[in-house]
Amino acid sequence: MTLVTGGSTGLGRAIALGLASAGCTTVVASRRPEVCRQAAAEIAAQTGNTALGLACDVTEEDEVHHLVEEIVTEYGRVDVLVTSAGIQARGELGALDAVTSRRCLDVNVVGTFLACQAAVPVMRSAGYGRIVTLASALGLVGAAGRAGYAASKGAAVQLTRSLEPAQATISDRSTRRRTPRAGR
Repeated sequence: MTLVTGGSTGLGRAIALGLASAGCTTVVASRRPEVCRQAAAEIAAQTGNTALGLACDVTEEDEVHHLVEEIVTEYGRVDVLVTSAGIQARGELGALDAVTSRRCLDVNVVGTFLACQAAVPVMRSAGYGRIVTLASALGLVGAAGRAGYAASKGAAVQLTRSLEPAQATISDRSTRRRTPRAGR
């Protein structure tokens, strides 16, 4: 069972499609219920594998925990979590407003944190689980006009690095981290 947050569009949808094509039962989660259901239906039709679309705002703790509980109730486990939900915050530092910056941090960092927080106990009790978090090279090097986004992705990189001890307690298998490198 694979859960992909932000899985109804863009990179998240491509990841969900790839995982379903590889034989995974996949839950596609994003804020918009109809878009989730449509993406899941198209993924299922293209791959012949089960795909389910469930609405969830990753910035809302209760919604994230309910999402994972719903998946566990239906499928008994979460084997893989992909945290793909993310948004941009573009603009020069002086022009970028706090509301946009906070929203970017909430989705890109807090959303990743909450999804991991909800999934790790389920994975630990099953004795297996993998977490894939998405970040950006901008989280390591920054860029003009991208301070809000770069800050959020830098925090996501550090969150991912901090997850290693939690993942190590999920199973005896080794964990691997792939961090984006500047210039690649």
